[in-house]
Amino acid sequence: MQNRVMVVLRGLRGPSIVSSPFAVVVGTVVSSNINFLVLALELIGVTLFQMSANLVNDYQDLRVENRKGLHNFVLPIREYQLLLRTAYVSMAVGSLLGALVISITGAYLLVIPLGIGLVMAYGYSGIPFNLSRFGEFVVPFSFFLISLAVFYSQALTITLNGILAPVAASLFVFLTYITHQFSDYQEDLRTGNPTLLLKVGVRISSIISYVALAVIIILMYLLGIYYTIVPMLALPYFLYMAHKNMDPISVRRAQVYILALEVFFIINAILIH
Repeated sequence: MQNRVMVVLRGLRGPSIVSSPFAVVVGTVVSSNINFLVLALELIGVTLFQMSANLVNDYQDLRVENRKGLHNFVLPIREYQLLLRTAYVSMAVGSLLGALVISITGAYLLVIPLGIGLVMAYGYSGIPFNLSRFGEFVVPFSFFLISLAVFYSQALTITLNGILAPVAASLFVFLTYITHQFSDYQEDLRTGNPTLLLKVGVRISSIISYVALAVIIILMYLLGIYYTIVPMLALPYFLYMAHKNMDPISVRRAQVYILALEVFFIINAILIH
């Protein structure tokens, strides 16, 4: 029992779960009206979707490692399949909360991004088609849809800001995702996991990270969310050290700073709005 709990807790990858409330809050703060009950349901539902994505990601890694015998021990099949079953439960509960939001707001167009998100979530697990090899694009695009849906559920319309904010949220999730790949570089190299970092190399991945960050800063300025800009100016240093050294400590520092930026944004958004 304890082993199963540890397998699931490892798969959740706690710090990355902050990306979920970040995407929800970004989509909320640029809307004119805020329904706090809808916001609470969306925070819980989207976090469940993020948990399911993390669990599926770890399931894919463990399955490959077990098949190739890259562990000193081989986990029983039921142990790592528990990750997939837990992910499906998270998806199901998140979907029910999404349906509840639709019934409360009457925003029936939310069925479109919710349906696409579900297809992509299941596809990320290899059912019915395998999208896991495109994880660095699938996950951010899913968060774009999430943030767009959150904005629409609050404003019941789509504006330019309602599109720019989800773009910023998805790029920030992309930045989080690709930075995490630097910490998994050796493991992905051993398992042959086709991440963007392995496909294009360290230098190109670094350039992509800096470009994504520059676009995020520009979008935050255009959206009038100025309080995020100054703290973001220090992030290139942490990214540079992570990309240069590729050691666990440097990568962890970059991840912690990204996490701190997300928490800082969420707290300020709550206090201001």
